[in-house]
Amino acid sequence: MVKVQSMALRYRSHALLMLMRKSVACLLLLLGLLTEMRLHALEAPIGGTSVCPLKQLTSLVQLEDQERKIREDTTVSREEKLRLLQEIWKKEIAATGTVHQAQVSEPQKTLKPSPETNKNTQPVACHEGLRIFRFLISKPKAPKPDFNVIAQSKAVISVLKQKMYVFTGVNHYCVFPVSTSKYGVGDDLGSYKTPVGLFVVKSKIGEGLKSGIVFKSREPTGEVVRPNAPNRDPIVTRIIWLQGLEKRNQHAYQRCIYIHGTPQEKELGQPASYGCIRMASKDVIKVYEMLSENNRVAILEEIDDSILRKLHYVEAPENASRGRAKA
Repeated sequence: MVKVQSMALRYRSHALLMLMRKSVACLLLLLGLLTEMRLHALEAPIGGTSVCPLKQLTSLVQLEDQERKIREDTTVSREEKLRLLQEIWKKEIAATGTVHQAQVSEPQKTLKPSPETNKNTQPVACHEGLRIFRFLISKPKAPKPDFNVIAQSKAVISVLKQKMYVFTGVNHYCVFPVSTSKYGVGDDLGSYKTPVGLFVVKSKIGEGLKSGIVFKSREPTGEVVRPNAPNRDPIVTRIIWLQGLEKRNQHAYQRCIYIHGTPQEKELGQPASYGCIRMASKDVIKVYEMLSENNRVAILEEIDDSILRKLHYVEAPENASRGRAKA
């Protein structure tokens, strides 16, 4: 909870700094434009090129974006690109008086000003103002939504990597192989897909029971199945029942999405379940002890390792040494 609060405070501070930076940049832009307009009014000859106003800068930014999209479009022929670029350059000439020459080659397309253009007539303030204006309208990269999800979770499951990360405190985590649904991700009723998003541990079943004990309708039957038993695929050992906290996983509890043991341990590390999160019996016993009711669990399609580093999480030494021993 302290970590989540500190992260929220950090984001608020970041937002305040960005607002202050944009305010200062706006003042600098206005002062720069006024200064350049005054200098051009004093130095430029009659009929010379004037400085671009702010409205003109906006138009140039739009034209530049259109030009970039045309150059990056691989579905348009070279001749068609030249025709479209010439139309944009006509508009730029009307706005700034700058003449351009086309150089469109494969695979890289470049734009070069004409060597015959008189540098003294170039609207210098316009180009500098354009650069500042583009900086002002650029939005800072917002933190990924997964960052906040991971920050408040006790365990995170990666569908792409087929792994579970359980945070053990002191900025350590343990990694366990899992199996998610072989039908992909989703939360539709009757879909047998694994839902994604943020969940909460609603209940835990199987405290103190033998490894490999078989469950039917969440009740132990007394039968014990050994790992990789042929033609057997029941729920075994432990059940951790998840409830969705978001709209995209609102049916998870009704669909009985569990973290549970499986006898088919040879299939771990690849999608093989019917919606639940499967684990080896020895691993699900450990996770059962690590997780408590009301702990948050996240299931994500992919986990960016940089998020773990930003949260100062590193793999637990005993977990890393166990992984090297298996390798």
